Order: sequence, then C-alpha cells, then structure tokens
Amino acid sequence: MQTSFLRFADEATAQLALGTVGIYVPSSDDVPGCYRQADINWAFDPIGTIIRGGEWDPETGEELEPPVVLDGWHANYIGPLPGSLEEFLVFPEAPVRKFAGID
Repeated sequence: MQTSFLRFADEATAQLALGTVGIYVPSSDDVPGCYRQADINWAFDPIGTIIRGGEWDPETGEELEPPVVLDGWHANYIGPLPGSLEEFLVFPEAPVRKFAGID
C-alpha cells in the first residue's frame, strides 16, 4: 500500500474534511474531538504543523538560523483514499514521516 500525504489549509479544514469520511469524530458534551487512528482497511497519522531546520548556538541558545514553518496542517493516510480527500493530496520530495518506511 502507498502512503497518501495530505495537506489542509489548517486543522479546522482537516477536521471538516476528515469528519465527512469518519476519520475525525467531533466533540460531544463531555468528550473532546479525536482522530480515529485506524480501521481494518486504513490507518491515519495526524502530523499537524511541520517545522523544518533552525540552528541555535549550543552554549547561549541564541537562534542562528530560524526554522521554517511549512504551510498547512499535514497528515498521512494509508489505504484506499476516499475520493473527497483527493483535493488535499500533496507529493513531497522528502516526507517528514511515512508509515513503516512505505512510500
């Protein structure tokens, strides 16, 4: 199976899109919302905001090079991708995280 890399504008957009396919379960009166992690046919890995790089002086902690915050809210999905999520597919050259090394 192939990992599908997803990028949403923000987490609220992700929750809305993922809620329509049953991956995100909205909060109720006393239970916070949550992402379902897996089913027999799929698995979901919420990543969130991705921050790359950055360099700090090891002695002073001074920032030498700022980290880069990538646009969007990210997640990985493995399994048959619901058609409504296809618009969120991205194809990173160097993914931050993959399922067990599966491309």
